[in-house]
Amino acid sequence: MSPETHTLWSIFLEAHKNVLLYTVDPGAYALGMELSQLLQSAGHLQGWYAEGWSSNRRPKCLPIDELPLSLVPGSTLLLGSQTNFARTHHFTRLAKISGARSIFVFDHWKNYAEHFQADALPDQIVVPDEMGKVFLQLAIGMEHAGRISVLPHLGIDAAVERILAHKMRLPGNIVVLLDPTEVSDELGYDWRGVLQEVGQRAQAMPAVTFNIKPHPRQKPEEVQHFVDGLGLPGRLKLVDLDTEELIAAVDEVWGMTTIALVAALKAGKIIKSMQGGRNEKGKAASNHYLEPYLI
Repeated sequence: MSPETHTLWSIFLEAHKNVLLYTVDPGAYALGMELSQLLQSAGHLQGWYAEGWSSNRRPKCLPIDELPLSLVPGSTLLLGSQTNFARTHHFTRLAKISGARSIFVFDHWKNYAEHFQADALPDQIVVPDEMGKVFLQLAIGMEHAGRISVLPHLGIDAAVERILAHKMRLPGNIVVLLDPTEVSDELGYDWRGVLQEVGQRAQAMPAVTFNIKPHPRQKPEEVQHFVDGLGLPGRLKLVDLDTEELIAAVDEVWGMTTIALVAALKAGKIIKSMQGGRNEKGKAASNHYLEPYLI
């Protein structure tokens, strides 16, 4: 974390002395790792509560069923985004009823309206840039502009630092970072279609090895089975290396809409975003950083 980022977030969090951190999905977990260190150093972290992917990744987190008892006047619920919007609605409403404050931190540039309900908006909402602020204001109404703060994306900033620190290089290699997007998500594309396109492009790039990195919420064996069916042994291979180490090592970073593509871009890597066939809903799931790099 840069000194400037540390200062900005420290000032923002100074008024919150008893913070309850709540995370579920990988993006929020990445922010939680940075926020927990910041809050602990200030003596403001009362507890980190997790469920789903976060609880599996960090077993030391407190069980979620203990969180409601800790939401009391004077405490602050700090939560990240998750795909189960109803769960976010539940806890922001519970914080309001309990007399606790709430802070929601975006780790992406989509689903601005879906995370919230009008009768239980968080007291403060953090977005990573001015573009995010504009879209959020359009989603929740200009009358709530006072709730919105723009602060550096802790997860991306930390990821860029780690990427730049890695020394391993794999010339002649491209990594493909998958999202768990299914046809049922109705974006106009899905991870299987993306891999089919990768296979087609691989045939025109015989000197390149494509390293396929499943999303943390995907089952590697399911992805492996699909890759095997493409019939390109040795050209497309699943990898289980650290994502940031892979980004640092390869020539190019391909993906769909993962935030890791933004980190790769900010670290100076060549990126490509694969959203072929997307519809309007699919376009809304992208972000302005990726649009110039669509293939």
